[in-house]
Amino acid sequence: VEVRGKAATVTQESTTPPAKLSSPQLADLPLVEQKFKAALPLVPGVVRTPNGRINIKGAVENQGLLLVDSAEMVDPVTGSYSIEIPIDAVESLQVYKSAYQAQYGRFSGGLTTIDTKAPSDQFRLQLNDFLPTVRVKSGRIVGIADDQPRLYLTTPLVRNRLNFSEAFAYDIVKQPVRGLAWPDNEIKTQGFNSFSSFQYILSPRQLLTTHVDIFPLRRQFANINSLLAQPASSDYGQKGFSAGSNYRYLSPSGAILTTLFQFTRFYRNPHGQGPADMLVTPTGIGGNYFNAWTRQSTEAQISQTYQFAPKNFWGTHELEFGGSYLRRSYDGTSLSHPVLLLRTDGSLAERIDFSGQSSLAATDNETMVFLQDHWVFNSHLAMDTGLRFSTQNIGDPTALAPRFGLVYSPGEGGKTIFRAGVGYFYDRVPLLAGDFTSNPTRTLSLFDAQGALVAPPLTYRNTYVRVTEDGQRIVPTNHRLASTPYNITWNVEADRELVPHVVLRLSY
Repeated sequence: VEVRGKAATVTQESTTPPAKLSSPQLADLPLVEQKFKAALPLVPGVVRTPNGRINIKGAVENQGLLLVDSAEMVDPVTGSYSIEIPIDAVESLQVYKSAYQAQYGRFSGGLTTIDTKAPSDQFRLQLNDFLPTVRVKSGRIVGIADDQPRLYLTTPLVRNRLNFSEAFAYDIVKQPVRGLAWPDNEIKTQGFNSFSSFQYILSPRQLLTTHVDIFPLRRQFANINSLLAQPASSDYGQKGFSAGSNYRYLSPSGAILTTLFQFTRFYRNPHGQGPADMLVTPTGIGGNYFNAWTRQSTEAQISQTYQFAPKNFWGTHELEFGGSYLRRSYDGTSLSHPVLLLRTDGSLAERIDFSGQSSLAATDNETMVFLQDHWVFNSHLAMDTGLRFSTQNIGDPTALAPRFGLVYSPGEGGKTIFRAGVGYFYDRVPLLAGDFTSNPTRTLSLFDAQGALVAPPLTYRNTYVRVTEDGQRIVPTNHRLASTPYNITWNVEADRELVPHVVLRLSY
């Protein structure tokens, strides 16, 4: 709770405030599905692709980052937003296209943050969408098309000491695909998501929050389309959990110490419908999907931040510094069947073979420290400055990321606001890049119309190649990549309030 003698000025907020959606808005908006990812495209600059992935400021989902209560909540291997959070557990959702605060890192695209609802000291039970949608074919009811009931429960366990909440969402969806005949035209999804939270009030100045998120999912015939029928499609399965705790201490001076721990285990196992070779023809895909893989991944994160009480020196300074350690690892397998490319008359034109099953594994350790300052000169001018330093086991051994942001509001009332910023953003190296050379070897064979080889089979090697000014050279298999994806982001923006609730924004 904040009590102010007068309304907050624009300089008290971040130089690049995020687009924000609150819990009441998420409940009232006409979303296609009641999931937080469905709400993201409501923010300008965010696009959801046909396969459900999120693009922020032109960068793909894997280059962005999702934080839930300040902890990473993404697939440890790919970085995708594959871990769902029940929408009833979301208190607010923020999207940053440019986050110049030095505390944020490990992404080169956009940043999405979610704050979950704190368990209440009053009992409350809420049920939503518990009536299924029936499937109608030729005027008759044929089973259930989808059912997505949700439950939210919060209650005190120990009065004035321990509170609990549970958000549970169950999904069964049968999505029809155009171009295929029923009943073989449906992508079938089934799973649930359970988000449990405990809030323990140690003292008036100490608060401990823990949560456990469980997210199994199974999707049958995940990639069917008008040219790819169910027998040639791939099934997708995942299961896992994430558990974390957050401890906060408020000192008498107003400083805040925050300690966070998070552990995630994530298992995925896509596979085809059988062992037959995959057939690629001019009229469609036949046989069985060629590839099956498994990935067992874990991610452990521990961080600590210290926010000083406001300091007065040529204005007001809000200093914050902290550090974190994060470890990602995975092991898995990849098995591929041959792929046969056929001509219109059914003759074999090309054959792709793979060397067999491969064992894959990679580990990455990253440490980070940062220092940032929000400097409020007066009610019209403020500046964000910060510096972030990080290391990666398989990436760049040293990465220095300076950040700078500025906000200026001439006149009174904050009706006109100018913003600008620039910063380095270092991404995380995908774990799949850490063991690329262990993938199955691919061999290509070309055939003429009579079935004879046109040339000896061509085998492609899996190697790392470093491109330099002097040309290219192969990097040894066990050599660290020593490079981390990054970008330099800058922006300028002008906001003008035309009338109450209507703002014109020009941004580049």
